Amino acid sequence: MSKTEFSDRHNMFQTFCRPGLTELLTSVGLDKIYKRGEGDYLYYDNEQGQEIQVLDFLGGYGANLFGHNHPRLNRTAQEMFHCAPQNC
Repeated sequence: MSKTEFSDRHNMFQTFCRPGLTELLTSVGLDKIYKRGEGDYLYYDNEQGQEIQVLDFLGGYGANLFGHNHPRLNRTAQEMFHCAPQNC
């Protein structure tokens, strides 16, 4: 994603979604595009392309309770997604 695209998305999020959260993340240098999450951590690539690990203290209730991408939750969600309504 280009810096212009990031800036546009950041500005739209700040204006329309969670302005207070955006200000907080910007003030502590966490206004990043996170590429993945695992357990209690989020990951983004820095300017040199190196993956940076960040402990997620701001995650939602699900992420705080179960972690990001919990294997059993992901498996259950995929099963439910592919399940025919009459068989679920």
